[in-house]
Amino acid sequence: MSNERSLVLLKNAQKALAEARTIDEFKDVRDVGEAAVRWAKSRRDIGIESLNDAAEIVRRAERKLGLIIPKHISPGEIRNQTHMMLV
Repeated sequence: MSNERSLVLLKNAQKALAEARTIDEFKDVRDVGEAAVRWAKSRRDIGIESLNDAAEIVRRAERKLGLIIPKHISPGEIRNQTHMMLV
């Protein structure tokens, strides 16, 4: 994949992040960003700027998740869901 292609993918991820409104949408953007970080690390022809841009998308998605999760989940519900996953 060329540098131009990676820039297009990063721009698409930034657009998706700006348009995301639900928890699942933010998680999807974060997952795409994490995949882009892993891919960029494996390539030698990708500049550090692209790697940093992908990492920034991940961090922004995580930050926004941290802001909207408390608004969508009642107190104690996260603890109950976590307990159910561990059982």
